[in-house]
Amino acid sequence: MTHLRLMGMLLVGLLLSGCSQFTPYRIALPAGSAPTGVACEVPGQLADGSAAPTTLPPCETADDTLPAPALQHRHYTSTFRDKTGAADPADKGDYFLSFVEFDDQGWFADRRQMDALFALLADLKKQKRETLIYVYAHGWKHNASPCDNNVVCFSRLIERLDLAEKKIRSDDPAKQRTVVGVYLGWRGLPFGTALNNLSFWSRKDTAARVGSGGVFELLTRLNDYRDSRQAGKTTDPLRTQLVITGHSFGGLVVYSALSHALMERAARTGDTAGDTQYVTVKSFGDFVMLVNPAFEGSRYEPLFHIATQRCYETTQRPAMMIVTSEADSATRLAFPAGRVMSTMLQHAKSPAQRDSILQTVGHNARYVTHELIDETADKLAPRIVDTSDCGCPYLDPTATWGQQGLLQLMGGIIAVQAGQNQYGGDDDPSQKTVALKPVPSATASSSYAANYPFLVVKTGESLIPNHNAIYNERFTTFTQVFMLSHVLNGTPLPADAGKQQCLADPQALARHGETGLPPPWLSCLNDKGEACASAGTWPR
Repeated sequence: MTHLRLMGMLLVGLLLSGCSQFTPYRIALPAGSAPTGVACEVPGQLADGSAAPTTLPPCETADDTLPAPALQHRHYTSTFRDKTGAADPADKGDYFLSFVEFDDQGWFADRRQMDALFALLADLKKQKRETLIYVYAHGWKHNASPCDNNVVCFSRLIERLDLAEKKIRSDDPAKQRTVVGVYLGWRGLPFGTALNNLSFWSRKDTAARVGSGGVFELLTRLNDYRDSRQAGKTTDPLRTQLVITGHSFGGLVVYSALSHALMERAARTGDTAGDTQYVTVKSFGDFVMLVNPAFEGSRYEPLFHIATQRCYETTQRPAMMIVTSEADSATRLAFPAGRVMSTMLQHAKSPAQRDSILQTVGHNARYVTHELIDETADKLAPRIVDTSDCGCPYLDPTATWGQQGLLQLMGGIIAVQAGQNQYGGDDDPSQKTVALKPVPSATASSSYAANYPFLVVKTGESLIPNHNAIYNERFTTFTQVFMLSHVLNGTPLPADAGKQQCLADPQALARHGETGLPPPWLSCLNDKGEACASAGTWPR
């Protein structure tokens, strides 16, 4: 009877999931429009609490039924130039925000949305303006409507990236990169009632279809654009870059689109001095980051297997990071409960395989490589700073974040560059805040080499208090400091104490056997500069 009741609830959820809006929330630009999209003003407050002056129409409206432009040239007010901290109404910044939406089958809701984005990128290339492209795929119970808090939060993050770009290049404004945010919208919120909780199964399947559909084409074209701008600039840190992020089922969207490409990059080999060796792993774009992703470990297992059967050069940089909060009950409890229902007839050959089928990547110790630790004395969860109907709960508007936020951000970057492993962003780098540390060797259940590029990170409530609160000051600062330090400027990760440059798994050689696979000991040197094989790391 219990199973019948659950199946009935599932059917109701599947039926009701078809009751929400199917048309896109965003209107593509009509033919003949400027490639820069619609110019608009981001509303906000100044440091003294007064309303920021506006000279353009607002970018969004509070009425979700009104169409909003899919490509916006957004202008905002900040306090970047004011060294005293007082508001400077003349201080303006700008960036581009693009929306590309997909239906339940993974088709483009309106392909002209993507066309408008690439018309903009072509125009930036023609002007020889270097670009930072930041992509975000939202998760369950969200969409691309103007009042969705993920839309507001993402726009504030992009504004902060633009401010950081202006700060870093303040000595030469001509080298400042144009920041382009790309919001991937899909029907993650099937209907506007509590019955959304019954849409788990339908939305999970939809996210997988969306990722393997039009999203793959979009991300591939963005990567090709990035590569075309990188040509001849391999040593230039000011080059065009591409960062791809996803949250919750949005992490499934991204991983469904990129998993095979990431595996191909991890397994790639080349010939050096007659020996077949693994080459340096390149990310898709410049970096992929998934936060509280809602997909099972069995999807990640093939990449995990490839990545842990080799070792890495000291020049290896992070390719992907998965961050999961232990306070995320949605992926820790609700996700495996939902998986039990949908995998009843699946066979697992071992307890480890069963765990990988039921648990998300971040809640399975098999895959965890690092911990993101809050080292401050006061470890309270982030406070709510924005209670407006069309706001972002945990992030201040950019106009009030301003100078102090930039000081904290730059302080974090300085601390990382000094090798202090402090990502919290305090303007005093000696102040301990947030540290990224490898899982202790004594407790690690997985075996991975130093400079391992696929980080699976667990963190706690004070940094990510629940499944949805990923846009808060402390975690947002960490993500910015990490990307600006390790992705943009190539600062090495902190020393991975306890991990060897070459894997020391005595079973690894036997697994390779005589299959002709390239031996991983040829892909790097140990900490003494010796080849792993000659140093006797691998038994014969």
